Amino acid sequence: MWNLQIKSLPIFAILILISYPVFTQLSFKIETVDIDNFWIAYDNLSGLTSKKDSLRVIQKNYIDKGTKNFKKLVRYKKLTAESYVYVISKYPKFWKSIRPLTEKIKFQKNEIDTLYRKFKKYFPRFKAPDICFAIGCLSSGGTTSRNLLLIGSEIAAADSTVDESELNDWLKSVVRKPNPLISYVAHETVHTQQHGIPLKELPKLFKHRGLTLLNMVILEGSADFLTEEFFGLNINSHIQSYGNKHECSLWKEFEKSISTQPFYVYDWLYNGRNAKSRPADLGYYIGYKVTENYYHKQSNKHRALKFILHRGKYKRVYLESEYWKNCP
Repeated sequence: MWNLQIKSLPIFAILILISYPVFTQLSFKIETVDIDNFWIAYDNLSGLTSKKDSLRVIQKNYIDKGTKNFKKLVRYKKLTAESYVYVISKYPKFWKSIRPLTEKIKFQKNEIDTLYRKFKKYFPRFKAPDICFAIGCLSSGGTTSRNLLLIGSEIAAADSTVDESELNDWLKSVVRKPNPLISYVAHETVHTQQHGIPLKELPKLFKHRGLTLLNMVILEGSADFLTEEFFGLNINSHIQSYGNKHECSLWKEFEKSISTQPFYVYDWLYNGRNAKSRPADLGYYIGYKVTENYYHKQSNKHRALKFILHRGKYKRVYLESEYWKNCP
């Protein structure tokens, strides 16, 4: 214990000692102006009677006014004025209910700072990524670009208060989560810490022969595992129940896929709008279980985490997990 004589210190030194642990924050930026721009454009749609006018308003008042980072999201996810007008007109109750949740994101920096401090505790050489919060087209809660998170706030902010009555089954499964915003930030932040085989935007991913279906499910599933293991957060907790009930049949089906279609991911990942008879994105579950098996088998957890974060080590993670032994 320090034996400080507080009374003998000058007043400015006392203030520094008291305030330093409370007010220091990690260095990162949060952009929310694109959320503001969206709701301005949304309000300007009121009273319009033609689709042409609606397209013009969304293009001019939202997409064209977007920040540099938002335009990356537009490019990565192929967002258009047409797609915005479609989802706005199709789900009016949802948009009305999600609005206040997105508008309060600008006041949540302290919660994100707290999450990043937890990351710094567990992740070597952690650098806090910047975040661009915007409104997407109900297609993705988030993606990354270098040390930047691009968050689709209409999904990432959706909690138990949103009106889901108009949504399809997949959208219902990805909204109304506990603590959704921080969960999405956590998941995407893990992706910014992964390194090794270079990732490009999704349409170009599979030009790199190292990025097999196996690689991709571990890349995604490991983000779910790590956020749950360290922070108690998981954006895909809704598929765990189904996965656990069908674990061995799913694994055998997945083994066949990596043998016969090793570079085709869309039966297991990013298939939310096409999955009919079972939950979408079950590759996240498979990747979670492989990573979980691997991590808990390792005595050196620091080394295990380094391997999990290295995209070039995923074949080794798979082999050392011996996950297939769970389903002989």
